[in-house]
Amino acid sequence: MRVGVPVIERGNAAAWLRLDTRTAIEKTGSDLAFDVRDVAYDAEAAFVLKTAAGPDLVLAVGQLGRRDVDAPGSAFVRWAGAALESRGFRRTDAEGLSWRASAAAVLGERSVEADGRVTAGARWLRRVGRVLVGAEASADALLDGGSVRADLAVGPRLDLALAGDRRVSFHARWMRGRSPLGTGVTGVAVGFDFAEAPGAAGRAAPPDVGGAVALGAGGDRVARRLAVRILTPPLAPRWHAVLDVDGNVLTGSDVDELYYLYHVGVEREGAARAGVYFHHRSNHVLDRSDEPVTSLNVLEAGVESPGYDRPAAGAGDRRPWGRLEYRFRAGAVLDATIEGSGGWHARAGLMWTTFRDSDRVAPIARAEAEAGRGDRCAFSFGVLVSPGIEIRLERRRDDQYRGRDRAASLLLAALTF
Repeated sequence: MRVGVPVIERGNAAAWLRLDTRTAIEKTGSDLAFDVRDVAYDAEAAFVLKTAAGPDLVLAVGQLGRRDVDAPGSAFVRWAGAALESRGFRRTDAEGLSWRASAAAVLGERSVEADGRVTAGARWLRRVGRVLVGAEASADALLDGGSVRADLAVGPRLDLALAGDRRVSFHARWMRGRSPLGTGVTGVAVGFDFAEAPGAAGRAAPPDVGGAVALGAGGDRVARRLAVRILTPPLAPRWHAVLDVDGNVLTGSDVDELYYLYHVGVEREGAARAGVYFHHRSNHVLDRSDEPVTSLNVLEAGVESPGYDRPAAGAGDRRPWGRLEYRFRAGAVLDATIEGSGGWHARAGLMWTTFRDSDRVAPIARAEAEAGRGDRCAFSFGVLVSPGIEIRLERRRDDQYRGRDRAASLLLAALTF
């Protein structure tokens, strides 16, 4: 999953934050549990200066790394460098040829030897009716003296425009992994990229792609979250399929943990969404092998308000007391390695905000809870700053956390897209 956010844009200058994460997941056994091999990440903070003519200049710092899951081992390089990119490279709808090339010096490293990093990418798109078709290629290499170890990727892509000034591109890529911090595999990968213009916070309607990215800390804990939600084109009038993947990392002084939640199902649109879903959760530890993987699989049904996962979706609503969004799901446990004997599991959530189109800042409060196999609860209060940006204080407790303290108090910054 990849998220790129323009934090500040002023005239010919802009500041960007970017985070790419990749996981290698394999199905194991007959208990519907999944083996997560590792988590690779590429984080970057960049300053972009648009020139009067020719390519844009980019100055950036970042960290490229990998952390093994349920096994000891981690590696990274910290780097600083510069790049040149064509004017339309960061615009997903730019027709014709777009390109980028960068070079960076490695400032620090762990469990890998490298002196520098060099990357290059190119994309060509052509409009055909209402879609853009084309191809793209990329290279990402670590340099160590005379040694060059690179990840390569090339393949076609198809771009579709969505409501609310958003765009999704589907791609198939042939990949060859030689970098010690890359995928480590050679083969074909199929996936998608999503882009949203600033302020595009309208209510999601299928087909659609949305999600959230969050970062925060409290005490000795640091939390990170990246979630993506996909609504397919209608399968029948008012019916569509949904896929929701929610990845979380919570680090602490005693244990660093990774947990995934996802559900896949079919929904019916209306005043409320109603559907049937398969829900999965799995908990892992990073850079350790002495903790067992726990998992939960539930066949559930539920209902939720259309704006539950997009706080600014109903910004035009003028009710003076604000807007209350909700979610409730419950079902039968198909399989679980989580302690407990219950054959059922339920999840519920509430979200309240007074946000309107004319507001620059508005309060927002959330409450979530799960019961059955593995209890969990979270309560938060904060502010919604323009469509999609949320800053909140959150108190959470989760029976599946592996640390000595099953609770955490966090200050979080989140972006809903």
